[in-house]
Amino acid sequence: MDVNKMPVLSAKLKVPKPRKRYIERNELLEKLEEIKNCKVTVIKAGAGSGKTTLLSLYALRKKEQTIRWLAIDESMNQARVFWKYVVESLKEELTLDVPSILSCFDGNMPDDFLWELLSNVINNLETEEELVLIWDDFWYLTDPFLIKTIDYFIENLPEQVHLVLLTRNKPLVYLGLLQVEGELLLLEEEQIRMSAQEGKEFLVHTIGLNEQDQAIDSLVQNSNGWVGGLQLMAIASSRQALSKDVNEQVIYDYLSNEVFKDLPEEVRQFLRKTGVLAYFNKEICNKYVPEFSFEKMIQAVLERNMFVIELDEEQQEFRYHSILKDFLVHLVGEDEQEEIALRTKAAAVYHELGDDQESINQLFSIHAYKQIMEQLLTMPQNAETFGYMMKVPMEQIQYNADFAYQYFFCYYTTLEQEKCNQIYQFINTHFKQDQTYKAFRHADMFFDVDWNYKWISIVPLDQIESMPFNDISKAYLLIKEAYFLYMQDQREEAMQYLDLAEKIYEKKGNYYIKAFVLAEKTQILEEYGAFREALVLYDKMKQFLEYVPTLKASYYVGIAGVYIRQLKMNLAKEALEKSKEHFKSTMTNMESAYLYTFAEYSYIMGQEDVTESIIMKLGNDEMYQNIYFSARLLRYPIYRGNHRELAAEFVDKYDKAEELVKSKETDLLYAGIKYELGEYEMAVEKIETLIAKARKAQNISKIVEGDLLKVRYLLEQTKRVRELLDTFVEAVTYAYVEEMRHPFWFEKETVEKVLLTFQGELKERLSEEQLLFVESTTEPQTEKTQVKRSLYDLTEREMEVVDELKKGYTNKEIADHLCISLATVKTHMINIYGKLGVKNRVAAVNKLIQKER
Repeated sequence: MDVNKMPVLSAKLKVPKPRKRYIERNELLEKLEEIKNCKVTVIKAGAGSGKTTLLSLYALRKKEQTIRWLAIDESMNQARVFWKYVVESLKEELTLDVPSILSCFDGNMPDDFLWELLSNVINNLETEEELVLIWDDFWYLTDPFLIKTIDYFIENLPEQVHLVLLTRNKPLVYLGLLQVEGELLLLEEEQIRMSAQEGKEFLVHTIGLNEQDQAIDSLVQNSNGWVGGLQLMAIASSRQALSKDVNEQVIYDYLSNEVFKDLPEEVRQFLRKTGVLAYFNKEICNKYVPEFSFEKMIQAVLERNMFVIELDEEQQEFRYHSILKDFLVHLVGEDEQEEIALRTKAAAVYHELGDDQESINQLFSIHAYKQIMEQLLTMPQNAETFGYMMKVPMEQIQYNADFAYQYFFCYYTTLEQEKCNQIYQFINTHFKQDQTYKAFRHADMFFDVDWNYKWISIVPLDQIESMPFNDISKAYLLIKEAYFLYMQDQREEAMQYLDLAEKIYEKKGNYYIKAFVLAEKTQILEEYGAFREALVLYDKMKQFLEYVPTLKASYYVGIAGVYIRQLKMNLAKEALEKSKEHFKSTMTNMESAYLYTFAEYSYIMGQEDVTESIIMKLGNDEMYQNIYFSARLLRYPIYRGNHRELAAEFVDKYDKAEELVKSKETDLLYAGIKYELGEYEMAVEKIETLIAKARKAQNISKIVEGDLLKVRYLLEQTKRVRELLDTFVEAVTYAYVEEMRHPFWFEKETVEKVLLTFQGELKERLSEEQLLFVESTTEPQTEKTQVKRSLYDLTEREMEVVDELKKGYTNKEIADHLCISLATVKTHMINIYGKLGVKNRVAAVNKLIQKER
């Protein structure tokens, strides 16, 4: 079983069995025939009124009709948990890939993503026949956000789907419009009370009283049609009438004085101890109350017509009716220590048998937060687990540093910045003296705009290993520290930390770890110019987006950035459009990242005004007041002496800034501005220092960008031709491998001059493929692609295969580079040959080269 997935309890999806020797309530069942004519049916009545039995009889009568049952309890009063059960109940009616949909709940979905998923569920709920959904004990659902989602579900239900709500209280969902439109069937307590004749039949045929029993008429009269009260009085040895003013306390007193005290001591003790259980069977009872014979006790309880509901006859699985269960819980609750002992044991048994949900529910009932935190750390990290984590009061996390770290990360995955800041401040206050505090330092890295990470002391691997954390927390810590290493230009060390975190994923199967490792690795690889490897990892990362949907926007913005570096503008545009589909209200940082990338895209596509308006908008953001963030984007309007006021402002900030906020990006822009201002010596010194640092760090992007800026200087200011050619060839050699076109486009005036001036020398030092590559960099690739498509009708993917083909790669190498199968490459090759009218790869390449020229 996937370690990240928590099974949905099938007992909650089973239609309850009507009790043996049930009576037919034909008149009431006839009223239920109206269900098919209404969108929603509400049956509102108190405990023990016969709601569940009535609908189980309805389901029994409608065997030919599709009915999906959901027994709701208090654990479902959170949207993600509730809708996971609903989707599971509808798996046969949904045209979607249900396992994939359910897997979405195994990630900590933000609210906005749940709306999206709910819409997909409704749109794909297809059934030609009538479908009835019965949600029992709907009164448990009170969470405002959950109620909003149910309102949306009801509003958009397909015509052939009908919803039945069984509830004690008026449901919190909005039903006013349905009532006005005649789409609501409402049955209340008065309407479902038993008639006198039904009451007599119930006592004789169901309870088993002798029909000559003279007490029958008085019992029926005193019950006032309330089947729960009728059963209570019938099983009471005294047959004492219930008070007419029935309330919770009256029922408790009656059960205690008229029913419970007359039971054999062994049965009383069995009921008392098992009353806290949500459900039970022989296996559970043998572990929980081994002192009792399960068969003997359940027979005694059923023979006395106690309030027991059979969930599964074959598995002998039962639960107590709420009338009896509430009384038993009340009884045990009078002795706090006894309740703690019973629920603690029940939690241990459920946990041992694999039902962590019910185990945790038991612990929450007694506020056993320390034990809850310990157990949650051992559970799969999915929607249910995160939901339980969020129920732990923040003040409790100070008692478990390991849990506190994951508690913070739980909110981080939903991008709840305000809550993350609250938790981070709480941790700073309560953990500074703790030996584990190193783990928490700067955990707010993606929300912090100060950026002083160059001065951060990295937590060594041996210290991480020795911390009293479980593997999941250590993985999060490794990911955080890897980011700081990356910021300090320690790429290999950063990758080492991330590799260790990835090994924990392989051991634990935690999707969040894998997704965040891949996200961070792609960021590092892009920064260092390893575009091919980054795209391979992006392809792997895409497989995890269904489990960690909060990363979808980040994924598309990130891959768009790589495509922009390669000038694959069609692919960049497509990725940016997809990223917008996944922006949610809490993603303020992600929206800024999108605008940043879209500004680059717009400038390259000739929409300078769009870029400049975005710069003005981002300029008001605190983050972009920092030159570390703004440098790359500012170079577009500042390029070659434009916007001197922006250039002057940047230089002023750079000169005043501490070294810790400077980077190769800021140095590159600073050198370019100084060069344009005629301060050549300072500019050249900056450029040389930058290139040297980039070579040492093996940062291909900055080597290429630095080289081309240096070539501009050499071309315009000196006669050092050999050095110029050496520098240009180095840039081409590095860029060609990674299809790094953007730096050449950015310096296209320089590149075009070099190609024109030194055509002969470059033919001797560069291959034909490398020269073609350089020629392709002076315009966004999308324009060339459109021309080629008009000539040959090649698809985007076929053009990518063609680009690989021109570089002389084998089919297997092309498959590896483009992350597709060898068979797919062969199919593309056949299509390309057909469209070009050739029979082999040599002829294809020659024809393309001739056309391009």
